[in-house]
Amino acid sequence: MFIPARHDRAIQAGARAFTLVEVLFAFTIFALSIGGIVYGYSQANRLAEWSAMSAAGESYALQGMEQTRSAQWNPWDYTTNTGPWSENQIVSPSTNVQQDLLDIPMKGNPTTNAAFYATNYIYVTTVTNTQAGAFRANLRQIESICTWEFPLTGELCSNTVITLRASDQ
Repeated sequence: MFIPARHDRAIQAGARAFTLVEVLFAFTIFALSIGGIVYGYSQANRLAEWSAMSAAGESYALQGMEQTRSAQWNPWDYTTNTGPWSENQIVSPSTNVQQDLLDIPMKGNPTTNAAFYATNYIYVTTVTNTQAGAFRANLRQIESICTWEFPLTGELCSNTVITLRASDQ
């Protein structure tokens, strides 16, 4: 029976190892994979933050529209009483500007930490019905535009809600 020498065992063990080129190729594949995973995670995080801010902006635009829509408007009192605490609280044309914090989850005190402000522009215009007929109702168009800045890109974004309202509704 032949027993190989110690030198032969070392050559056989070395022949089964990876070469430097194979190790570098494996590290390159590993680095590209980890880079892709980190990039995908950061993009998902950015899109989730934009989605949360967009939903908060839409909610703020709806809030301004609903505040204006819920005001009293009786056109038969238009010539005598207009403005707050009267029978006609929706004056057309008019513009109302509101500014507040976006309602998104954040850590800490929102006034001292990174606060995300939104500005809501509410426009009220009169839409007349020019159709011939016995009933011609005046309508008010209420347009609420909420603008906010996306902090990661500095891009100015907006959400818009438009509705029509008849009198005494």
